[in-house]
Amino acid sequence: MKFAATLLWLLLLFPSFASAQQLYKWRDEKGQWHLGNAPGEVGPDVQVSPSRKITPSEALASERQLQENERELREAQAKERERQEREEKQHQAITSERQGREEKQREAIARERSLSQCLGQADAEYQANWVRTCSIVEGRPLGLGGSPIGMYQGCAALPFPQADSLNRDRRAARDECYQRYPQH
Repeated sequence: MKFAATLLWLLLLFPSFASAQQLYKWRDEKGQWHLGNAPGEVGPDVQVSPSRKITPSEALASERQLQENERELREAQAKERERQEREEKQHQAITSERQGREEKQREAIARERSLSQCLGQADAEYQANWVRTCSIVEGRPLGLGGSPIGMYQGCAALPFPQADSLNRDRRAARDECYQRYPQH
């Protein structure tokens, strides 16, 4: 901005400075066009621009146009930054949502495994208690670890009170598993 103001004052103070320049346009052997204060080559393609003075109003209009162009550029850059920020937020939201779903899936799988293990343990305890109760009812001795001795390790039927008690204990253990590891 300071440079433009200084240039404007120089043009107003020294109008001959602005009009003294001639602009040359020429094409080189490769077909490229060039601009300069002196021709690069002498030939049929050399063109000389007419020299003229730049008026203060033209300089001011040029400065205003430059400022407008800079403003439009800043606005376009700001819009581009906003667009990029929106896209980044959308990307983060999608990523976060996906990670949330994946975490819920992992939690569901872990709950399912835990429930399965708990139910398996409840059933194993039920079976061991059934065998132990059969051994006691039939008067067979138990070996180390509470398992019956001999080939016959269980019985098909127990008296109702013992069977009913074992079944209630099994149901209670399984219900506790379902409460501890709920499946949504």
